[in-house]
Amino acid sequence: DEYLKPTMADDALLMIDFEELSQNNCASNSSISACQNESSHDSSRTSLLEAKLQQVQQAYLELLEKSNNTESKDDSVNNAYFDSYADYSIHSEMLQDRARTEAYRDYIYHNKELFSGMDVLDVGCGTGILSMFCAKGGAKSVTAVDNSKIIDKTKQIIRRNNMS
Repeated sequence: DEYLKPTMADDALLMIDFEELSQNNCASNSSISACQNESSHDSSRTSLLEAKLQQVQQAYLELLEKSNNTESKDDSVNNAYFDSYADYSIHSEMLQDRARTEAYRDYIYHNKELFSGMDVLDVGCGTGILSMFCAKGGAKSVTAVDNSKIIDKTKQIIRRNNMS
């Protein structure tokens, strides 16, 4: 009973007794022929609805197929993107950009109150430099995540800096 509560107060669909409707439908008609006509009408309506259902199912299958084709294209684009960060040269270039790297470091070190005792998630961590800055900046924990193969090198860097 706890889970069988309607989400809408006075939901009209919950007030209909469908079994009673189907049993009393023909009984309320004045003649058997009227009930037979209604049954014939119901049968043709059922056929029409079944045909519509088949059309909707076919459209759904076509959409699924298009979606699968799109996903494979998206996957190849994603793979190319993440693979571009697996190469050390891009990370070397970013680390050698002293103004950029030192700006991140200085911000974290000069705003320790923002990081102290916090859990940090570094998504796209690359070599883990920002993760290490956060750890030194007082973060309670730092989780470094990357979807490229650079993550293997990142683990080594973190261990060599005694931060694992």
